[in-house]
Amino acid sequence: MAVLNTTFHHLSIFMFNRTTRKSINWLLISLCFSACLATTLLSMSAKATPKADKETEKPSLQVKGELSISPLSDTLFVHESFMQTQQYGFVGSNGLVLIDDNKAYLIDTPWSEADTIKLVSWIENQGFTLAASVSTHSHEDRTAGVDYLNRIGVTTYASEHTNKLLKQAGKPTTTNSFKAGQFDFVESKAEVYFVGAGHTVDNLVVWFPQSKLLYGGCLVKSLGSKSLGYYGEADLDAWPFSIKQLQTQFTDTDRVLPGHGKMGDKQLLSHTISLLEQHAEQH
Repeated sequence: MAVLNTTFHHLSIFMFNRTTRKSINWLLISLCFSACLATTLLSMSAKATPKADKETEKPSLQVKGELSISPLSDTLFVHESFMQTQQYGFVGSNGLVLIDDNKAYLIDTPWSEADTIKLVSWIENQGFTLAASVSTHSHEDRTAGVDYLNRIGVTTYASEHTNKLLKQAGKPTTTNSFKAGQFDFVESKAEVYFVGAGHTVDNLVVWFPQSKLLYGGCLVKSLGSKSLGYYGEADLDAWPFSIKQLQTQFTDTDRVLPGHGKMGDKQLLSHTISLLEQHAEQH
């Protein structure tokens, strides 16, 4: 009987081991198959990823049409706002923010009140107080935010001629005005000049002596400009002489910022004269 029990015991172990080995074998086969399948899928996914990323990736550049603010130095920033125009399509407009002793000074407002509000908010978020603004001529791309600035108590400036034109057009005027010629907007740091008519009869330029930057406003065209743009209120006869005055008066300028388009150097002045000559030949 003992022998029978021992035999049965060994037989049970044998059967158990055989069954277990069979189960383990199937388990190993399953695991191997799963691993191979996973590797294949990962490989296929890796090959497909670049194409998917390329098709769905979003550009890192700012969304077209949003107000942009770009530093030129620790104390000088370019703001650019945009407008959809009937004649020229989507157009950007430049202005500047100068920082001096924790106060901000605005040269030309953005092209809309909404963007002016955004710009003021940005200035305040940087820890600065907007002290004053100056508009370089009467068009909306220079003055659209004047009314808002007046309402919040910012000191606003424009030339007497510009305010006269604004009043005639039924638009808000600045709280302060100055005679054509030279106006020290920020003493020794931002000087406003009237060098002659051009894009408009009241267009001004701003000189930053410390950074040797000339802000030509709409009197100066960018190198990307292929025409004079809007010239319905221009003095085409005086315009070339006004540019030549800039060439004579600001010989040591390193950079020139136009009212629209990219910043460059003194080539922008000669390019503007070339466009005026081209326009005269065609008309």
